[in-house]
Amino acid sequence: GNDTITINNKFSVGYGEAGDDELNIYVSEASLNGGDGNDILNIYKGGYFSYSAKGGNGDDVFNVYNLQYDFNLFGEGGNDTFNIINAQSKYLQIDGGSGTNTVTGVLNDYVYYTNVENENSKALNLAAGETGTITIDGKTYTITANDTARSITAGLDSSGYVHFFASGSKVSIQGELDKSHNVILHSNEMTFYGGNLNDNITSDGDRNTIYGLGGDDKIHMKRSDGVVYGGDGNDKITLDSTRSWCDTGEGNNTIYINTDAIHVETSGTNTIINNAGYSASISGDGVNTIQNNKPSIQLSLQGENDWQGFTLGAGETKTLNINGKSYTITNNLDSQNTLNYKYDVVTGKVTFNGGRLKISAQTDVEHNVEIYGGLLTFNGGNLGNTIVDYTYGSTINGGNGDDNITVKGRWNIINGLGGDDNITVDTHVYQLYTGTGNNTVTINTDLPSLTSIVGGRGDDTYILNGSVTTLTDAGGNNIYHLKSDNISVTGGSGNDTFYVSGNNNFVAGASGDDYFIVTGNNNTLDGGTGNDLYTDSGSGTKIQNMNYDPNSGELNFTYLGEVKTFELDGNIYTVTNNNNGQNTLKFSRNPNTGILSLDGSKFTIDSPDIKNKIDIYGNNNTINGGALADVITVQSGSNNTINGGAGNDNLVLNSENNSLFGGEGDDTLTLNASTNLEVNGGAGNDTLNIISNNNTNIVSGAGDDNIKVSGTGNNIEAGSGNNSITLNAGNNTVIAGDGNNSFKVGSDNNTITAGNGKNNIGISGSGNTLTSGNSSGTVNINGDNNDVTLLDGKNNIVINGNANTYTGGKDVDTIKISGDDNYAEGGGADDKFTVVKGHNNTVDGNEGTRNTLRDYGVDTTYSNIMKIINQPFELNIKVDIGSGDDKYISTSLNLELYDFSVDLTTPDSARTALDMIDEMLSNVSSQLVNIGAAINRLELVLDEQNIKIENMISTRSTLRDADVAKESANYIRYQILQQASATLMSATRNLNAQNVLGLIGQL
Repeated sequence: GNDTITINNKFSVGYGEAGDDELNIYVSEASLNGGDGNDILNIYKGGYFSYSAKGGNGDDVFNVYNLQYDFNLFGEGGNDTFNIINAQSKYLQIDGGSGTNTVTGVLNDYVYYTNVENENSKALNLAAGETGTITIDGKTYTITANDTARSITAGLDSSGYVHFFASGSKVSIQGELDKSHNVILHSNEMTFYGGNLNDNITSDGDRNTIYGLGGDDKIHMKRSDGVVYGGDGNDKITLDSTRSWCDTGEGNNTIYINTDAIHVETSGTNTIINNAGYSASISGDGVNTIQNNKPSIQLSLQGENDWQGFTLGAGETKTLNINGKSYTITNNLDSQNTLNYKYDVVTGKVTFNGGRLKISAQTDVEHNVEIYGGLLTFNGGNLGNTIVDYTYGSTINGGNGDDNITVKGRWNIINGLGGDDNITVDTHVYQLYTGTGNNTVTINTDLPSLTSIVGGRGDDTYILNGSVTTLTDAGGNNIYHLKSDNISVTGGSGNDTFYVSGNNNFVAGASGDDYFIVTGNNNTLDGGTGNDLYTDSGSGTKIQNMNYDPNSGELNFTYLGEVKTFELDGNIYTVTNNNNGQNTLKFSRNPNTGILSLDGSKFTIDSPDIKNKIDIYGNNNTINGGALADVITVQSGSNNTINGGAGNDNLVLNSENNSLFGGEGDDTLTLNASTNLEVNGGAGNDTLNIISNNNTNIVSGAGDDNIKVSGTGNNIEAGSGNNSITLNAGNNTVIAGDGNNSFKVGSDNNTITAGNGKNNIGISGSGNTLTSGNSSGTVNINGDNNDVTLLDGKNNIVINGNANTYTGGKDVDTIKISGDDNYAEGGGADDKFTVVKGHNNTVDGNEGTRNTLRDYGVDTTYSNIMKIINQPFELNIKVDIGSGDDKYISTSLNLELYDFSVDLTTPDSARTALDMIDEMLSNVSSQLVNIGAAINRLELVLDEQNIKIENMISTRSTLRDADVAKESANYIRYQILQQASATLMSATRNLNAQNVLGLIGQL
């Protein structure tokens, strides 16, 4: 029939089929297909080259009013008319198809049309694998359809630029080598080869590849996933597209990095202007000058700031070993590629940055990794991974262990695989597959409609703090926390639980016996099949296919101090009304999870001595746990006080401004929401997970506590135990007592004060201030602009960052500096300083009487210090013992007199001097052992050589005697022969004379 179809939603397609149809499109990223008949196609807001409007058979009319992005029109069969109503600022490519076709209206350099009257572009139709040519503006381009049949169009604008369009993708275009080219590529997956002159090439499609070849080229990548090979010449390359990869080539090049997840492989001499938002990577052997390198940028520059490069050839696979763990790296490009990486000795974290690589971690160890870049694949191990993903367009596979995956990148695919994983999405994700374990998924952002989350067969928990359009989980008994608005969730075949505290959500329970707890407004719930139950304290809820929980109940109070009880499964809960007048408490127990929900305000509730599972909704309540291990969660409300009591309790804060008190036992306190009230772990070895920000009064309490901080702006008092404190976020204030604490500071701008215990200290963040009475082991300062003061103890300090300040105490400090612009000051003892490398470092020995410095740096400034010779005595010996490269004996002698002085004023100083002398004598003895071993080897070789010489002399004598005997025999032989010859000659003469006389006598 004659249909009217209007498209108002993205990613839609309108089909007219037969009949004279009218099709209207009001959104970008949608398509129209007219089909048979004389159709009218109105484009009010079209866009994206992967979408189009097709007329089909018939005399169709296309009316183009406005384009949001580039677009395609295909007339196909019939005599079609294309009316360009308004001047366009986006590219429009028109192929009239068969018939007599016309284009009218406002025609400018953004409109290109072929197979119409007065066409301004040329078309080429190629079969799969076929090669043809288009000649335009006096230049011939050789074009190949690389996979399937393609239609290619080329048009020339008024500025002399050739615009290429292709139906589908995967075509390659080769320009003439002896000509320059001004080209714009509009379609996806196009490959363009420039010439040897100066080309100007712009890519306006995704996943395109450009080869500049020779000449001084200008190359502009405007869309994502592009690849650029600059080639020879002094090129200017502008990278506006995420996930791009660039090989600068030789020459003096200028590279603009204007977006994230870009990798640049350098050679030649390059000026790189870095305008990335948060990450870029630069590798190779080029000489690079970086401009506009902001501190907030995760710029991995090979060879600087502890970044190292791991280079692979085309398609090569190699193994990279980092701190005893192996990673198998595969290059997905057909050219050289480099993975940048660094290792944080404080946190044990490995950071990767690169593009178009596959990284497979060793399977039988745990891994702690942070990943930047684009189009990467990371495969985790099977014993649990901690993965923080900042990449674009990558695939992250967790492995079969219990993984912690945090997603801070964009357009990535996340696979939890096996194990009970904890997956947190802070920014964006394209596809998320939880895997087979009992997983927890937390969504902290509004996800776009293209995102899909798919659960596995385990019992998963979803905490939805942002909107989600598509979430399905067909297996397991799952728990859903809908804390945001406009969420669409579909459960599976298990017995699921839905906590609906947001508004305007849609929840479909599907099959199974599901349970719904509704506290939000205007939600739509469909239980599906099964025995589904719900409780509802919200408003405007639309319910179908479920019943109100018959086991839920309520207690009604009339006066202040009134006490009542309720019983569940034989366990009695005592409730006291703290309101001055009437009050109501609602309660229900989820049959799937066993969690008791308490909804009310101004109550004191005493729990029985069982392992309670309680969720709190309301304000100004006091909840007292039992004597066993309780799980108590504040889901909503404020000014509640939770007392865990005895037992190893798990207390969770999901709502702001509430108090948690762990009490006795080894408790776990988790702060997902902020509070200005007290949080106290109490007695026992507690774990505090501080995820929220700006908590003002956190006390870990007595015991050896484990404090993990991933929120900012918190005030924390650690107590006097031997605490482990990890700071993964900044601007926190921590005060610790006199225990032997461990500090791992991987974030910025924290203030830390510790007592007189033997504290283990590591800092890899920047801008931190730490004051401690003592330390143990090595104090690592790997960040920048940190200020560290140690008041006591013999401390071993390693500074690898820049612009740090270290102040020592009254005992001997050993300080090594590798970095620039650092300041290190000793204390009251004789301190030892070594500047391993770096520029403009300042060293002050302060009060010691004999502070020493070994300086390998540049422009080091020092005071109150003795600068000693770096290499007092070194000798290397190598003796060749044969003709081969490996025929030698070598040894070395290294006797160093470092910071030696004799002080006999006190027994302690005398003992110290004797210890130093003993150490030096031991060093001499060890060197003598080395020399003695070398001498023994040399003497052995000498003895062997002497034997060989004697044998040679004996052999020579024997040979000489044989030669003399031979010559003597020859001499005698020659004498005998000579005498015999003379005798024979004499006899011959006499015989001849007698013969002659005889003959004469006969005459």
